[in-house]
Amino acid sequence: MPFKALDVNKNPVCTFGFRDRLELKNKYPEGFTCPYCSQTMFPRKRYGGVLHFYHSSRCTSIMEHHPETKEHLLGKQLLYNEICQQIQTLNNNKLKVEIEYPIPQAGKHGRIADLMITYAGQPYIAIECQLASISVESLEKRTQDYLDQEIDVIWFIGKEADNRYNRDFLYKEFGECHVIEFQEDFVSNNENIFGGIFKHDKNTVK
Repeated sequence: MPFKALDVNKNPVCTFGFRDRLELKNKYPEGFTCPYCSQTMFPRKRYGGVLHFYHSSRCTSIMEHHPETKEHLLGKQLLYNEICQQIQTLNNNKLKVEIEYPIPQAGKHGRIADLMITYAGQPYIAIECQLASISVESLEKRTQDYLDQEIDVIWFIGKEADNRYNRDFLYKEFGECHVIEFQEDFVSNNENIFGGIFKHDKNTVK
């Protein structure tokens, strides 16, 4: 359930800033395609969710990507808003943040970073929001895939991914751990998009 698709001219279109699917369709009447498999995509906003694109059939791209829950979509949007605000305070027009950024050379089949901070148009720091259960081995492998491309990575973990084993790995690898938590009404009402809570932890382990 990505936030980004391509218009008829192959320009990227992000759902952020649009109220609903009708507003998107009115601005782009020719429709949308997937950046990775070129299939037709459609805008959608379910009750209690956020506006996103979906495929009429499963994406056929071999580039590694994973199913996304409503919470993961909200987490990505929250992180995007937060990082954009931080970048604005730096007054550096070479720094930008892009959502769903592909790195074709990363790993066996490439990876799509949830967010990418770019510097002068080049990938700089990948931002990953991990809420689903993940093993330390997978976390380490994904981290190494980015490092092999000389891209730093910052992980935000939450829900099932937030356990002592993953925290231990992040402390060992980066010296810190970033945690994202959600309020109950946050995931049921997208108007409370800023209801998520970030925690920055350098010492304690659950």
